[in-house]
Amino acid sequence: VTVQLGQPVDVLQQLYPTLGSVPPPYDLPTQPGGKVYLQPTLDGMIELFTTSPLVADQFTGITVASNSAAGTVSITATGCNLADYATQLPAFLAAGVTGLNGWKACTADGGACAGKTVAHPCTNDPSQTCVPWVFFLPLGQPLVNHEGVMLLNYPPDDALCAADYQNNFTMNRWRQVLAWAVDPPVLWANIVDIHPIAASGSNESSGIDAAGPYFTDYWQQMLRVVADPPNLATRSAYKGLATLPVMPSGGPSHQAWSVFIEQPVSTGDMGKLDGKLTGGRTTAWVATNHPDVASYNCCPGDTSEACCDGTWTGTTCEPNSSGYQWSWDLHPDEVSDFTGACYFENTSANPTAPLGDFALTCARGILWGEATICVQGRQDYTFQEATAHCNCKEAAEAFCASNGFSLCPSETSLTPCSAENAQFCPTQTNSWVTCAGD
Repeated sequence: VTVQLGQPVDVLQQLYPTLGSVPPPYDLPTQPGGKVYLQPTLDGMIELFTTSPLVADQFTGITVASNSAAGTVSITATGCNLADYATQLPAFLAAGVTGLNGWKACTADGGACAGKTVAHPCTNDPSQTCVPWVFFLPLGQPLVNHEGVMLLNYPPDDALCAADYQNNFTMNRWRQVLAWAVDPPVLWANIVDIHPIAASGSNESSGIDAAGPYFTDYWQQMLRVVADPPNLATRSAYKGLATLPVMPSGGPSHQAWSVFIEQPVSTGDMGKLDGKLTGGRTTAWVATNHPDVASYNCCPGDTSEACCDGTWTGTTCEPNSSGYQWSWDLHPDEVSDFTGACYFENTSANPTAPLGDFALTCARGILWGEATICVQGRQDYTFQEATAHCNCKEAAEAFCASNGFSLCPSETSLTPCSAENAQFCPTQTNSWVTCAGD
């Protein structure tokens, strides 16, 4: 199939990041035999960000040839719904232009993004320096065969450095959760961010929030495209009656979704939206925590510095001005994540069914139970606490088997995973690609 991209080359140059168009630290060159990062040419980037969604959409035998001067990309692949790329990819890019227009307004004098396109003091903590903000669309994700859409805040800098929207701390952890029930998890992890801005993964939330009004039209247009792939009407479960389900995850996306649906939204809420996203069709939605919240938490009784969410005095943790003290919510956060993921997966398989139909399926002990919570939770245990954190699934399974499949065997002290790490993954840290390269 030959896809007419629908945009002139000068616009494509602004929609697709290239090695020469981004500032440090995003400009990681591809090493011989190493990972593929940003490419130096526009055609190279179009080919990369067309191949990766085809792979995610489960196509095989893929060849892609871009002719950006002509505004086309030619695709050969084996799989279902390849012809849908001819309409879905240009619709995606058209939504991207709406985002680009928002970015231009945001970076203009007086805009919320002004001064942020270079290294700058972090908006949450001006004593630290944050990386430049870069306009970045959700490129490289499945376009036609995915099963749901996540609504998130903004892509972390790692996603752009790695030229892979899914390869970052947040999404690697979330796909681990999804993988307990679905395969391949990437089809349930498609993202639309309410801010198409690559930025530091922390310390920038207040500044990013201020940019929100510039991108409202963008994320709603992009969500309509991504939640309504061309083949949806022919999928037996949908029959043209519903869009893919939407999962707003984390406070900023809850707020954006709340304004859109005109009702309060918080973690654990769910509902059906009739016709507002796409005319005449229902959209099921499930609100969850941000996908990496659990991985900043510990078990009760762990009084190490890594588990302090308040003010660390050097020996203990004191409540901060907001009243936060210990991050001891690992178990309830895991339960919340698995419950939300279960509803999300079931609404994808049964989009027109009442949400109450899934209550029994998603109850603890039916689809998942304490053994699952233990194995996943020990891998999530705050990555800053090396003693309690299990570095790999094998170590977590051994830990759980030795502790009655209890995520938190003690509520008065730290229970280490050191012996299991030493046996199964002594050099692994459960880390992710970063802007420092590999």
